[in-house]
Amino acid sequence: MIKLGIIKSTQGVKGDLYLSKYIDINVKKLKFTKVTVGFSEKFSKEFIVEKFEQNNKGYIIKLDKIDTKEQAQGLKEQAVFIEENIIDDNDYFSNPFILKDFKVISNNDNSYIGIVEDIIINSVNNLLVIKSEKGDILIPFINNFINDVDSAKQIIRINIIPGLLDLNT
Repeated sequence: MIKLGIIKSTQGVKGDLYLSKYIDINVKKLKFTKVTVGFSEKFSKEFIVEKFEQNNKGYIIKLDKIDTKEQAQGLKEQAVFIEENIIDDNDYFSNPFILKDFKVISNNDNSYIGIVEDIIINSVNNLLVIKSEKGDILIPFINNFINDVDSAKQIIRINIIPGLLDLNT
């Protein structure tokens, strides 16, 4: 499961929710899709998305079984999780979670660096968490570092600048 965002507030009186955006997703894909809502994946409840709209900073979402402002307020600060298979396009920068388990290779000398274990989403730039023999390495997921993504071979080629791999170990 992938965290789509966090419920920040209610919208109107019919149970609509304002959701902060963690990832970009095609709005049409999520309507009538099953999601789970909770403080963690393990402790979450299933809902069906009835309405899903994007605005400038997040999403407006309406879930089945949530029909009043009071019911919606009970979900504030909880996360909305979606199945990974919903994100199937190749827009890696909008949906970096599809890169999990890809091999990471240095474009400088073709050396193996590690495997993408996780992605950290933040407001400045996303970070790839790469599991290597030396420990976890955080690589900014921006054009300056990402040289190529080969989805068929599940390989990411990155440009290594001096000291980058030493920062995290």
